[in-house]
Amino acid sequence: MSYSDELSSLNRKSVHTSQTISIPHYVDANIDIDYSWIEIRGTTDYLQGKPLQQSAKLMEQLLTSVGSVLPILNSDCSIALRIGFIENHIQLSLGCPCELIEVLESSLRALYPGIHTCQNHEPAFRSIFRNSPTYSGCLIGYPSLAQADSQNECNELPLDQFLRGVHHIPFYFVVSAQLMRNKHLQGRQSFIQDKIPEAAYKAERVTTNNDSSSQTIVNHAAKQYLESLEKYEDLCKYAQSSALWAVTVTYASTSEIYTNNLGGLLCAALNGNSYEVPEPITNHSISNNSQQNDNDIFAFNNLPYCTYMSTRELARYFALPREEYAGYYVDQYVSFDVDNRPGRRSNGDYHLGSIVRSCQENSPVEGTYSIDLDDLTRHALIIGLTGGGKTNTSKSLLRQLWSEHKIPFLVIESAKREYWELYNLTDNNGWPVFPQNNLNVFTVGDENPATSSPFRLNPMEAEPGSSLQTHINNLLATFYASFELYAPMPYVLERAVYKVYEDRGWDIVTGENKFGLNRYPMLEELKDAIIEVTDSLKYDAEVASNVKAALTARITSLMVGGKEFIMNTPQSISMDYLLKTPTVLELEDLGDDDTKAFVMGILLVRIYEYRQQKQYETSNRIGGGKSLQHIIMIEEAHRLLKNVQSNGEGNQTRAKAVEFFCNMLAEIRSFGQGFFIADQVPTKLAPDTLKNTNLKIIHRTVMQEDREAVGRAMNMRDDQISYLSALRVGCAAVFSEGDNRPKLIRFPLQLNKGNLTRQEAIRHCRERINSECSSVFVKSDNTPACYWCAHPCEYSKQANELLKGLNGAGCILSTLDKIGNIREISAWNAYFSMFPISDDFSLKLCFIGKVIHRNSLMTSAENKKLLRDFVVQNTDKSK
Repeated sequence: MSYSDELSSLNRKSVHTSQTISIPHYVDANIDIDYSWIEIRGTTDYLQGKPLQQSAKLMEQLLTSVGSVLPILNSDCSIALRIGFIENHIQLSLGCPCELIEVLESSLRALYPGIHTCQNHEPAFRSIFRNSPTYSGCLIGYPSLAQADSQNECNELPLDQFLRGVHHIPFYFVVSAQLMRNKHLQGRQSFIQDKIPEAAYKAERVTTNNDSSSQTIVNHAAKQYLESLEKYEDLCKYAQSSALWAVTVTYASTSEIYTNNLGGLLCAALNGNSYEVPEPITNHSISNNSQQNDNDIFAFNNLPYCTYMSTRELARYFALPREEYAGYYVDQYVSFDVDNRPGRRSNGDYHLGSIVRSCQENSPVEGTYSIDLDDLTRHALIIGLTGGGKTNTSKSLLRQLWSEHKIPFLVIESAKREYWELYNLTDNNGWPVFPQNNLNVFTVGDENPATSSPFRLNPMEAEPGSSLQTHINNLLATFYASFELYAPMPYVLERAVYKVYEDRGWDIVTGENKFGLNRYPMLEELKDAIIEVTDSLKYDAEVASNVKAALTARITSLMVGGKEFIMNTPQSISMDYLLKTPTVLELEDLGDDDTKAFVMGILLVRIYEYRQQKQYETSNRIGGGKSLQHIIMIEEAHRLLKNVQSNGEGNQTRAKAVEFFCNMLAEIRSFGQGFFIADQVPTKLAPDTLKNTNLKIIHRTVMQEDREAVGRAMNMRDDQISYLSALRVGCAAVFSEGDNRPKLIRFPLQLNKGNLTRQEAIRHCRERINSECSSVFVKSDNTPACYWCAHPCEYSKQANELLKGLNGAGCILSTLDKIGNIREISAWNAYFSMFPISDDFSLKLCFIGKVIHRNSLMTSAENKKLLRDFVVQNTDKSK
């Protein structure tokens, strides 16, 4: 046989020159029956920027892993790649014997960080080829990768080139590789080693002529044959260190045109550098196309039409695409820390969630992220866009606080109404985590008796035992933080606040009331005081008018509609009641942001005063710290803790007030009070909230400036900062003291398995709160005298009987008018001398209040002056 014939036989020229081949049906070789399939839904750009040989090398490692296990299983089958396009998306799967599926899946996860896989026994595209004519083809030869450009490394894999070209063509493409026994490899090596010496001798010989000169004789056929043998020898050597595979490659579509197109695209993609392989890829049509069973195509392993190759060549077929297609995504690859550094406790008693490497649902858990419960006194920051899992995370944290540690909490919910759903959280046994007597929900701003659970908060009321001077300072800071005030508004407001307390008899320094009263001023009194103070300062008429209009408008906005019942009230719900059990305050019905900010600020002031007083009472401050007592969660915290630039006079005042609250958060931790600060946009928050929170939980955040703001506060790398925009629901980057860099945490899903409706929940709250706080909701006669009375409504019935006995208020006013000026206390003293009603001061006060309440001729200021004069007169007498 000539070397040309030897070369043709070696490279299967007879097969390559045949455009159409016939393949018998292998009824007993349907490997689909014994194969399990793993669909690859997506991967990451882990190899982005690296040479495409790296992709093939990675797949080579996977094939080596699978191949090393197959002999142990004594299995004749090995591994397959299957790609199909149906219903406008790609479906890419790897298959192997059922007993090997776990090895394959674990190898994929080990070699391809962030890969998303799922087991799929019946791919969707198979149905199209079962019931319609199938036009098929096969590939023979060795795939090769494109050679790198002299300037830029080529990073385009064969599958990427192919998949771009078959867009919207129904097809499937199958690579089936069967692991061969050592005897097959040894036989091929023996054949090659026997042929090489002879071919080398014939390829190039040196002869000596009669004149002693030498001549080189080249046999080109033998030389080509030798080159092919050497390429095969290289393949066998590589296969000896890895494995030898018998590989069949088939493809199919629903029309002959499509099938021919597939074959051409595959040849172009897989012959990247054909001169380096002994047998370039060629495509061939398969006969017997009428209603052919696709399993026969897949099972094709007729040895003349398969190709023996090493793991290196096979990996070029299997190398996963780097680009994204419909049905196959490529996420950004980012690594996060998964282990605790020395010095950081890993067994804390407060568990947040599972540490994972990626946001994929099937990403294995690396451990549990835990911190010490008392570390929550150093506060937490929770950031994330709507729908990213921020509320679920918050519920998870609150649930654990109460169910496992019995730490109460207060949720201040500025928008939406989601935290009442805590009622419907259940434990593993189906029991409510928050029984109806363990959770209070207040509908702040909604006073409808049928749908509300009302709340009461007098901003002017100081916490019992706390310094009145401190409360006034805190009250003013709350006004400044909530409303924009311009000169001279802050000064006027301060004077007015001091005036209403002094008019009520309060000594600012000692905190005692010279009238013996324990009632604090109300907002409507502050509004009147603003007008009086402004008039007394003798401003220009226009300035005075503007100041009065602006300040009274702001105060009035706190007393409009249902807000009048909430804040223009003599008594607040006690902080002790508010903080002893889990509580939710819904502020949605308050409307504008300024009012919400004011309510939030006053609550923080009262809680700070309460915690401070409790700390002083117990005298257990040790080393500046204390165990966790309570958590306050502030949703939409930017309404109060706003990032205010101190340019301009109004902004400067507001910025100082925000700084005051930030300092308060820093100080309150020593009282055992922790804060969860939640918001969607971190750049709206005061910078100190990012700097001074120990635990940071960041869900999906899109805007670059927002990502950079939180990222720099968490020691994030640039790629981690970028990845924040791609976080999936329920996953967050978490960072606290002891971490080198953030960890990726998957928080447990909080399911509302209970069946309590919102209406039922609010009704239960309303009934319980009205019963337990009945004194706060007592409705007084609301006369001007009620503000000065230490015994509200206790004398109302007697006063009404006196009015009736004296022929009513009209007759009394007529008598007073004859005696003197009803606006002066002297006229009333004369009246009581003529008609002695009682020596009881409180009864007389109530009587006067009911009479002047019916007198439309007296102004509010005149009423207040008359009653105050009466109180002062009787106070002086008692002394």
